[in-house]
Amino acid sequence: MGSGAVAGLGQTGRAITRDAILASGTILTLVAALSFLRADSGWLRRSVESLALFGSDPSLMTDGSFLAILIRNAGVAAFLFSGVVTAGVTTLAALVLTAFAIGTSMALVQSASGWIRLLGDVAWYAPIEFASLAVVGAAGLVPLLSALRAGAGDSEERQPRRGPLHRYLAALPAALRLGVLGFVGIVIGAAVESAVIALR
Repeated sequence: MGSGAVAGLGQTGRAITRDAILASGTILTLVAALSFLRADSGWLRRSVESLALFGSDPSLMTDGSFLAILIRNAGVAAFLFSGVVTAGVTTLAALVLTAFAIGTSMALVQSASGWIRLLGDVAWYAPIEFASLAVVGAAGLVPLLSALRAGAGDSEERQPRRGPLHRYLAALPAALRLGVLGFVGIVIGAAVESAVIALR
């Protein structure tokens, strides 16, 4: 999905992108699954009321319009992407917080409405949004992974060995392209989610 986004980085760049997507997706999946499995309904209701992960306007949390969903998800995506300027630190934090929010939200819906509603509604848009968030999270990790990995996959003649800072900075355009790819998916996911909500 993202190997074209780092075409300028060669074989090593594609491997870094693959590893970043794998890491991002794994963190999102594991933390979301754990938070879903560990949640109990009383704790969930109290937590959802007290958490303001997606902004100070509580109406954005429940508004099912395209714009509200897009604003909410774009804010999360920006947090995930912010790792490009923080050496991945904020991306890692955002991955954990986002996955926790996904898992607890799904547990709340399942607790309140049952599995049929959860799977019936969410199945249309959740895979798109989840994959898109994983791609944006990967974009936030690409510069860090590039800095940590020497250009072992590229021949010395084609690309001389560079220092970590140079590799970090050289990966920023690829991270931006990967982030844009993920954001396009977020826009599509928001459109599908708002359509599903409108058709309920």
